[in-house]
Amino acid sequence: MSEQEKHALKSHEHHEKDKQLEEIAAERQEALRNRMERHEVAESDHQKESESEALAKAAELAEKADQEKQDLIEKAPEPIHRGAPSKKQLRESFENQLRMVREEMGPIGRTFSKVIHNPVIESVSDFVGSTFARPNALLAGSVTAFIVVTVLYYLAKHYGFQLSGFETIAAFIIGWLIGTLYDYLKNVFHRNR
Repeated sequence: MSEQEKHALKSHEHHEKDKQLEEIAAERQEALRNRMERHEVAESDHQKESESEALAKAAELAEKADQEKQDLIEKAPEPIHRGAPSKKQLRESFENQLRMVREEMGPIGRTFSKVIHNPVIESVSDFVGSTFARPNALLAGSVTAFIVVTVLYYLAKHYGFQLSGFETIAAFIIGWLIGTLYDYLKNVFHRNR
């Protein structure tokens, strides 16, 4: 939404609020007039108010209505921000959340949080998480290692040869490569759609 549209929307909202407030003020003034008329009829037998006193009361009531209108305008909620937040807003929100959580932590936890959330460490962690530590790659490596080592163990036991210990690592690497290849192919075919 462009700035002009936002401005037009805000202007329209304020215009609508002003209209509503004017309607409320008119209704209250009408109610006050009716009340004053009833009051005058009831008191006409006893005593009539002077015209200047009635005008003073009306002015006072109008002033109160204007003050209520101003209060309603000041208390009106700010317009809701539409769209995605900016990077600056996201960073400020993140920093506020960290500050609030750190206040509830002990000194060791607070220090550990400051180390972990250091920008350099965060960027390295994000890089590793998006390249080497992919969930599909790790899952495929683990499952492949489990299956291959289980089969090799039973074969070694049956035929009587010894395992060196590198079988697990090699099977995990092969499974990890399969998982990485799967992620890559999935992304390639998903982009083509």
